[in-house]
Parts: sequence; C-alpha cells; structure tokens
Amino acid sequence: ILPLIPEEDRQGQIAQMRAAEFLPDEMRLESERFLRLAEADYLDDNVIRAEIQVNHSLALWPENIESANLLARIAADRNRELIDLIRRGEQSLARGDADKALAAWREVLDRDPGNFDVQKRLEDSVEEMRNFVETMIRSAERFENAGQPLNAMKFYNRALVVDPYHSTASDRRAALRPQVVSYVEGQYAEAEMEYRRGELEKSMASLANLIAVDPDLMQARDLQEMAKQKFDQSVSLARMRRLYSEG
Repeated sequence: ILPLIPEEDRQGQIAQMRAAEFLPDEMRLESERFLRLAEADYLDDNVIRAEIQVNHSLALWPENIESANLLARIAADRNRELIDLIRRGEQSLARGDADKALAAWREVLDRDPGNFDVQKRLEDSVEEMRNFVETMIRSAERFENAGQPLNAMKFYNRALVVDPYHSTASDRRAALRPQVVSYVEGQYAEAEMEYRRGELEKSMASLANLIAVDPDLMQARDLQEMAKQKFDQSVSLARMRRLYSEG
C-alpha cells in the first residue's frame, strides 16, 4: 500500500489526536464524526483530505472497522491510479508521444518517488526519447521555415519537455516568442471569457492550445486549474444528484 501522506506527517497526526483528552465514548463519537467527514470527502473525490480525516478517526479509535476499510479503499484507488498512469505512459510512448509518456511517468514519481517500474521504463526508453527530441526539432524547423511560428513553437516545446536543456530548441523558441504574443494575448482573453460564461470545456480546450504554444504562461495554467476544479465539481454534483434521485 502506498500512502498518500508522508509517514512522518501521518504519525504526527496520530500523536496529536491521541494527545487530546477524550473519554472512551467521546473518542468513539469523534472517530465516527471524522469517518463521516472522510466519506463525504471521498465521494467528492478529495482523496487527500479523506485520508487525513480517516487517519484522525483511526487515531481516536483504532478498532473502527469502517474507517480501516475506507483507508484500504483509498490506498487501492491510489495504486490503481498509479498503474493507469504507467500504462498511459506506455501507450503514449508506443504512439511516438515521448513527451506525454514522460509527463505521465513524472506524475507517478511525484506521488511515489521510488517507483521501480517507472524508473526501469525511463532507463529502457532513453534512445526513444532521444529520437523523439530530434524528430520534434526537425518538425519545428520545417514549420519555422514555412512561416508558421505557432506550430514551430509547439514542436520546440515538446522537445523541451523531454530535454529541457536542448540549446537549439530553447534559443529558437526565445527568438519566435515575439511573433506569437498577439495570439497568446487573444487566446487567453477568449479562454477567460469562456470561463466567465460557464463554458468550462471550451475554456479548458482554449487554454490547452495556448499552453502548447506558451507553457510558461502561469496565468493560463492557473485559469486552467480553476476551470478544471469547477468542471470537476459540477460533474461531482451531478453524480450526487443522480445517486440521490435513484435512491
């Protein structure tokens, strides 16, 4: 089982909860309260907060079977997510999208830094990664020579995802940036208007196109995260309403 919360933080939470002065019946009541909060967070896809709450519950009452079961489900869900990310990376690499493969595997390592499966895959795909960078550079140069700076920027950016220190990609992207400023500003304004109108999927699509051209534009990434959170909340609310109506 791979914990979402670092072990030292987990132990700190448990020690803090056990240090509180509760009578046995009060501890069970508080344990149940934290369990209900954890269940609500879990249903709302807030897994990190759910794990914090369920650990509080178990710290107060280690025999709480429902809390132990929920914690096991959270760990199982997380392991499935890691497996899905590894497979997504493999599929991307098989399609020739080494940058997307690397992004998926980096996400696994962010959650589980010692993941042997990903480390092995990275070692085995060095040559494919190198070939991908060369292909992206050649494609970018063709677009640049054809007077298509937007497409050239996208391919230079993809090369830099895999090799952030590639001098040619870095230098050419910097040289092209002034040519795409008006596009970046216009695309961001459009995405912002779509977000304000509640057209979240359109806004996310516009921002994805924008970030492909200028991945360093933090305001676009921030707006993309806001749109995604709001979209996920609307999907979660719709699901809860459907479950309520069916029940």
